[in-house]
Amino acid sequence: MKKGISPLIAAVILLAFVIAVAVLVSTFFTGTTERWARDIEDETPVDCALMNLEILSTDATPESVTVDYWSMGSEVKSGVAVNIYQNGSFMNNTRSQESLEIGEVGTVTVDGLGLVDGDEVEVNVVSLDCGEVSTEYEFIADFEITVQ
Repeated sequence: MKKGISPLIAAVILLAFVIAVAVLVSTFFTGTTERWARDIEDETPVDCALMNLEILSTDATPESVTVDYWSMGSEVKSGVAVNIYQNGSFMNNTRSQESLEIGEVGTVTVDGLGLVDGDEVEVNVVSLDCGEVSTEYEFIADFEITVQ
């Protein structure tokens, strides 16, 4: 009859294995959290209380709307979402990952709209950094078509 290892020796080996795994895991997580902490310290936070988006101009064609906007008071780090509503109904959403310094102008073009003369168009620009910060602009589509 063969004899196995004693339960005491098995328990000691199992305990040593668990401690070795715990040391490896804790070393990994310590290094990872230190890198994350350094990355976070290097980031300047976006001040949502100071951010104020403003639409400077819009340019519309039957197929697209181009929006020029800027942020006063705080930089835009993650970009903006531009929502287009046609005659009160949601039509399109485009995201721009463009970051802006304070006072810098950003431009977003939303394509594939299919607007016609007389459409009521609402443009809504929302900060991806601070979802509660947004601005709106409304206009009536008026396209002059010249046949030459």
